[in-house]
Amino acid sequence: MTLIDLDELILKVRDQLSRRYYTEAIRSYQAGVYRAAIISTWIAVVYDIISKIRELQTQGDKAANLFITKLDKAVSNNTIPDLQAIEQGILETARDKFELLSKQEYEDLRRLMDDRHRCAHPAFNEDNALFEPTAELVRAHLRHAVLHLLQHQPVQGKSALSRIQGDILRDSFPTEAEAAQRFLESKYLNRAKDALVRNLVSVMLKPLLRQNVPELIGKENNAINTLLAVRSTHREIYNQVVEQQVNFLVDSLDDSKLANLLGLIGADRQIWD
Repeated sequence: MTLIDLDELILKVRDQLSRRYYTEAIRSYQAGVYRAAIISTWIAVVYDIISKIRELQTQGDKAANLFITKLDKAVSNNTIPDLQAIEQGILETARDKFELLSKQEYEDLRRLMDDRHRCAHPAFNEDNALFEPTAELVRAHLRHAVLHLLQHQPVQGKSALSRIQGDILRDSFPTEAEAAQRFLESKYLNRAKDALVRNLVSVMLKPLLRQNVPELIGKENNAINTLLAVRSTHREIYNQVVEQQVNFLVDSLDDSKLANLLGLIGADRQIWD
């Protein structure tokens, strides 16, 4: 096992301005200025969350519009207590309102936030001792910031699944497998978290076999092309979910619906195994 290259982490950051802040953190780490590296990493995280929420606002998300309206008002009026409150609760906002973070991801970034406070407010440390973060601690924060947040699109949780399902039901959804794959990769799959990929495979398998989603009847080819796109970009996760669920789902079908399995086998012969 080897440590990931730090410059490679920079290239993974999705947003250009977030990348600039994150690059400052990397350069500080490389120069041995560890407290500055932690502070810059936290700045990149906060900016990136706000940037993602702004992106959701442009897509018509009501919760995002309320948050950005409140933030812009506080910035315009220079209301420091409101701005401090927004920053203090930014991770909870990302986790609870917009599903940008899982519980474990939240915990990792919360440690970053706590260490940022120790770096930025040395007078708050016990016995007036200066907080001295280690290189290993800083590197972990740098890695978690990209792994959990900076490399991802703003749509990851239930809202992502609903958006993908909405796209699949559109008449404009590409009918050719390669075109559908390009569309799904660019919009969702290239930066999707593992949990989203697993849920997507499961959500596509069940209605295909059970035929219990009326809206999907006549759109089965779109759902199959979605599964093939996931197989192309996340083969290991795809294989795991298919292996876990197909036999269970088939065993629960009555005879009248067994033929539904043929469409899946025709698209992916490995399912027969």
